Amino acid sequence: MSWICRIELLVVAGITILGTGCVVPGSIRDERPCPCPTGWYCQDEVCVQGAIPDLGAPDGGPRDLGSEEGDGGPNDLGTDAMDAFEPGDMGPRGPVAEYACEEVGFGVIEDETGNGNDARCGLCPTIVPGRIGMACEFDAAAFLRVAYADDLDPSDGFSVSFWFRVEAAGDYSLVAMPVGTSTLNAWQVYIDRGEPRVTFGHEESGGTMRELHGPLVPEGAWTHVAATYDGTRKRLYVDGIEYGPADAEILGDGRDLFIGADQNDGATIRGELDGWLDEVVYYDHALDTAAVRALAEVP
Repeated sequence: MSWICRIELLVVAGITILGTGCVVPGSIRDERPCPCPTGWYCQDEVCVQGAIPDLGAPDGGPRDLGSEEGDGGPNDLGTDAMDAFEPGDMGPRGPVAEYACEEVGFGVIEDETGNGNDARCGLCPTIVPGRIGMACEFDAAAFLRVAYADDLDPSDGFSVSFWFRVEAAGDYSLVAMPVGTSTLNAWQVYIDRGEPRVTFGHEESGGTMRELHGPLVPEGAWTHVAATYDGTRKRLYVDGIEYGPADAEILGDGRDLFIGADQNDGATIRGELDGWLDEVVYYDHALDTAAVRALAEVP
């Protein structure tokens, strides 16, 4: 894995600012040490999610750092606070739910975004060392359930990103949103047919499952997976490599989100994972390829 760095000298109002400008693999976790990945900036020796603070005039004048030309261009919000992000980055349109699996308390893994989409469990996963910090270890019985909220509605677009690891093949559901009261899913990311092959499936209105298959993945090793839907097409990414796109119409009906399992008939839990999940993150829009690869490329 390579780290590409450049030294930047920015002269603003007679003040010289030195920045590493490092383009490095990064995670979506706050307060990681500098240097920072794209979409973050260094402040007090830790990475902060956002753009470089605007040091220019409140109207985004010639001293503004918010655009490539430095002239208050399309990235400028017209304030002296922060500059706008391009669509698809990890800035203002960040995740609406995030489960880093750092700890579990009283049957809850808290949503780290602060949006209140906490994941609850009866039999909870065990917290163990993971891909980034700690992770959730599922034992083919534990699972997490997130109560439906409007920002989890997949109809207009969504993305889910996570790391997983299994020691042996099995019929495992990784993350799923059921639909209806039978065995259908609005969408599901799962291990297909007992092989360590990741699949992104969704049910059409007639009940037909449409699948995107990823490659066989190594057992016993961490693999990054992301599934995205932009309202008309879906894509599957495995370790940053895209599979798809495929036309799709994904419609939810207000059912809960399941992590480490699936639900049939509105009651029966099936497909419980025997393995590990880490850094499960849900967005209310489709991430672009660059953003997915940034999530997949951690130190």
